[in-house]
Amino acid sequence: MINPVLVISTRAELIESYYRGAYCVVNEHNEIIDQAGEIFTPIFPRSALKFFQVLPLLAAGGKSYFNFTDEEIAVMCASHNAEKRHIEVVHSIMEKAGINEHMLQCGFHPPYREQDSQKFFINQIKPSPLFNNCSGKHAGFLAYCKLKNYATENYLDFNHPLQQEIKKCIAEFAETTPNQFHLGIDGCSAPNFALTLYQLAVAFKNLSTPDRINSKWSEAATQVINSIKAYPMMVAGTERFCTELSDVLGNQVIGKTGAEGVYGITFHQKKLGAGIKTDDGKMGPQYFIAYDLVKKHTGFSHPLLQKYEKAPIINWSGKITGYIQKNMKNQ
Repeated sequence: MINPVLVISTRAELIESYYRGAYCVVNEHNEIIDQAGEIFTPIFPRSALKFFQVLPLLAAGGKSYFNFTDEEIAVMCASHNAEKRHIEVVHSIMEKAGINEHMLQCGFHPPYREQDSQKFFINQIKPSPLFNNCSGKHAGFLAYCKLKNYATENYLDFNHPLQQEIKKCIAEFAETTPNQFHLGIDGCSAPNFALTLYQLAVAFKNLSTPDRINSKWSEAATQVINSIKAYPMMVAGTERFCTELSDVLGNQVIGKTGAEGVYGITFHQKKLGAGIKTDDGKMGPQYFIAYDLVKKHTGFSHPLLQKYEKAPIINWSGKITGYIQKNMKNQ
């Protein structure tokens, strides 16, 4: 199947580029209520799995044991910008758990935002894995190892008990079996587990209906949703769709991006879930699809998010050269 064109970009009113992809929305009973394209081919959700990778720590009582705050839980779920507050909160997690930055095996990259990256190099700040967008997740991984007395030096190995427990957790939420997963390595070196878009949608839906699969996840799933609703800045950062969506519509939905054009949405009020993937993996077009699904399935919109309906493409001189927008012919 050739996936449909879901997003287009224009120049001088001509379509210059187009982005094919697929999405799936399921209801509380795992019935498909909205879809486009091929939704049963496995893809790697990448960072869209972070909401689930933190669940074993929370289900084991990690929040109360370490006295973690909702803000700290939110950054464990994040692909953050490495803004000042992100670094402070990740550092707080490490202090509470008795770990240090040298134990983080996510690697280093400069901050995402151009102005933050410029400051990093101008001020000659020492490179640290704390600046990796996944540092909160890795701090949470290590906190769980401390809680369970697991080895920390090999916490990213596929066979490490931490990763095995995460694998089982994701399988439960996606309502599949762990031995069906195709295994890969994420950009931060953590194991990643392939799901179809249908399974990804089911998993995100089950964040709002955890009792349906196993009551042991109920409190942990609620902690994830509530922490992101309370601290949307932590899950991504300034000028990021995940933060803006949860900031203005958090009582309805929360969402999580993943590399290569992936997005997952929990419609926690309506008990729906969605999975999205663009074919070419370009980051950005998936947000236009996500916002369109949010509007369609909640009936809510917000002025702050209107730029994800039709956004100007601006060149280096500040001139508008075209627009990126949802492909209206694919309605």
